[in-house]
Amino acid sequence: MFSKLAVCVLLISTVYSAKQQNGQQGGPQGPPPPPFLQNVTDAARQAFFTIVSNENLTITEIDSQTATWASTYGVSDIYNEFQTNQTALETAIQKNITSVISNLSSVESSLETIFNNKDQTRSAINASISTLIQSNPIEVQVLLQLRNPMPPQGGPQGGFGGQQGGNLHRQ
Repeated sequence: MFSKLAVCVLLISTVYSAKQQNGQQGGPQGPPPPPFLQNVTDAARQAFFTIVSNENLTITEIDSQTATWASTYGVSDIYNEFQTNQTALETAIQKNITSVISNLSSVESSLETIFNNKDQTRSAINASISTLIQSNPIEVQVLLQLRNPMPPQGGPQGGFGGQQGGNLHRQ
């Protein structure tokens, strides 16, 4: 559990710290730091990052040291609340992943039925896929991507090329 928390906090906070050093503040550049880091001193923040970025510590050691850190800097309540929220988020994500995986076979079967029916127009195919998307949006998106992988197009910002138009099925 904490390894995901540590990575999340480390990435968010590193971006935040770098932006602060460059004179930038939150906003569209990235999310704010976790709430328990917002009202601590720079030294406290640095001490936290020293713990979570230490590659020689086990997850258990990181958990223990960050809990001690929170107690030392008087942010245990908000730190524990954040931990609880992260656990709930991870549980929800895992539940969603499990649900999507368990639905993939059934949704793939439905897509195969749609695509194998040659007695329909492309418009009818798209309508059938749209109906399937209503009940299984993630599953359909994943399966369509696997059916028609597109190589990266354009430069680092994307653009240039790729499938044009709104058709979900290429002929």
